[in-house]
Amino acid sequence: MLQLTKQAILSAFLDLLDEKPFDRISVVDIAQRSRINRNTFYYYYPDIFALVDDLLRVSSRELLERKPQGTTWNEILLEITTFARAHQSAVYHLFQSQNRDRIERYLYDIILIGTEALLESEAKALDVRPHDLHVLCVYYASATLGLLMRWLLGGMREDAEEYLADISRLLEGSTRTLLREGLR
Repeated sequence: MLQLTKQAILSAFLDLLDEKPFDRISVVDIAQRSRINRNTFYYYYPDIFALVDDLLRVSSRELLERKPQGTTWNEILLEITTFARAHQSAVYHLFQSQNRDRIERYLYDIILIGTEALLESEAKALDVRPHDLHVLCVYYASATLGLLMRWLLGGMREDAEEYLADISRLLEGSTRTLLREGLR
């Protein structure tokens, strides 16, 4: 029962975020949408910011549980951005609010997970020191995050899948070269 109520709150919040900016969503709105009272909301969350953190934590956990399995940058980027692409309005509304740092941290964490999965797979056949692999993962995750942040700042005007394909083309050629030649 507790988990169902918590899921109803998360779902209602996500629906509201798809409809309107974060700054225009109140606890009362969430309670009404999820058919609970305000006190029930506060039983689960001390405030709406804790709800944002939980929403991002839940979507991160789902990605971690299924560990990205892609073998190309495009596959990895599509997989790790599943939530963001499915809820573009919600992500944009959070990004345009005081929650920008939360979105940035969430995106970085999931990008790093995908980057590590891909680079570890590619590095198996090569003699790459663990430290070098870590540095490359941070480099690629940071570069990818920067490109995604530019897309968000631009109002997400470009088609998400086309934009990710463009990023993938930029990354594909350099990965193996840096794993073989870089940081030596």
